[in-house]
Amino acid sequence: MKKLIISIFALLISVSVSAQFSVLNSASYFMPNHGGSNVNIFVIDNIHNTTELRFNLYQSYTTINWFRYENPTFSISNLNHIFFPDTGGYIIDATDSDGNTTRRYVWIFDYQEHLPNFTEFEPIHEQSNCVTTYFRLNANAVSPMIYFVFGNSTPRQIDRNFTITYNTREYSNGVWNVIERSQQIVLPASQISVPASLYAGVFFTLSGDQFAQSFGINPIFSVSTIESALTNIESRLTAVVETRDALNEINRPRERYITPPNTLVGSAPFEVTFQSRPSDNNASVEWKIYRINDGDSTSFIASQFTHNLPQITFREDGTYRVHLSVANRVHLSETNGNYCTSTESFTVQVYVSHLSVPNVFTPNNDGINDEFRVAFRSLESFHMSVFTDRGQLVFETTDPQRGWDGRIGNRNAPMGTYFYIIRARGTDGRVFNKRGDVALIRPTPRR
Repeated sequence: MKKLIISIFALLISVSVSAQFSVLNSASYFMPNHGGSNVNIFVIDNIHNTTELRFNLYQSYTTINWFRYENPTFSISNLNHIFFPDTGGYIIDATDSDGNTTRRYVWIFDYQEHLPNFTEFEPIHEQSNCVTTYFRLNANAVSPMIYFVFGNSTPRQIDRNFTITYNTREYSNGVWNVIERSQQIVLPASQISVPASLYAGVFFTLSGDQFAQSFGINPIFSVSTIESALTNIESRLTAVVETRDALNEINRPRERYITPPNTLVGSAPFEVTFQSRPSDNNASVEWKIYRINDGDSTSFIASQFTHNLPQITFREDGTYRVHLSVANRVHLSETNGNYCTSTESFTVQVYVSHLSVPNVFTPNNDGINDEFRVAFRSLESFHMSVFTDRGQLVFETTDPQRGWDGRIGNRNAPMGTYFYIIRARGTDGRVFNKRGDVALIRPTPRR
């Protein structure tokens, strides 16, 4: 019970201290110990003859004196309140019965004397770029609220929070969506800026401040640009790959959609459609694909001006670089005018051809090594024939993904040795001629 009483007493002290001052009969915005200083600040919406500034700890003291910041030695009141306070600073000295004096500081602003006055808000074209949009604002659009920390002659300023809203684009699930973005800025300020938008023909709106919002002023103070600003551009380079499922193809393309910085790696032929996916549908697009040999880049596709490249087949082994440039101008060859560009690239690595042949298979339907099938990579042609020891043809295919299941017609072939002839050519021109034998074994199923 004792702990509970102490806790309640501490709470009451906290409430009384945090409520040293109050404003009656007018809407107000209270900022205690603003900026880490010892000054309590009230922004009041329209100070009038019934507006009352009250010092709430008057009952705890025997005497109280109010002073103006400009004249801290001349008492202007010994009451616990002041009607119709003037804009400016006040000092309150409160003395208790033991002669101890407590000093408090408060600063008052009439918001009606500091209403925003927007007459110009436009992008600064000569200063803005593809990263940042800068704005000019008419002089005295937002008048500063200046106060002083008592005992310090350096002026301080209340931050007035405004919001710039504008449209931009955001990429999600393969689509550039139009979204509204907001950024808070502090005024007055020597410079106003926001990140450049991705929305062509973008306009901006400046509105605020926090005091107008708190006082419920409607419509809130705002101004919109008349001129559009330079917009940025981005792309989402995507390789759409024709995937393959054969387990015996080494390094086969498995991933359907690939984006930088991932690398497209594996067995040829790679059949790929490249998509630029720019944030501006009217963007200019330029593609270049290089094959890199011994540090030198040779052109594979010199230049293409289309958002999506037709399907390209990579056959020859080596390393390729896919480079994309997009710009929000008519032609990438233009050298004048304001525009923005974005570049992306990633690497395509095509492996050399490969062919290896097993020497045994076990077609007992256990899902392990049930077919006589080669392991291959980057082949453009293939022919395999399988024979008995008497030269009977039992299997033939031109598809390296297929294998012999150990049957002749509708019957299981007998265990033993069979012979194969394989002729193949790699996409890199390498020729494979393989002859050999393979053992067909039928293990007894486990019981």
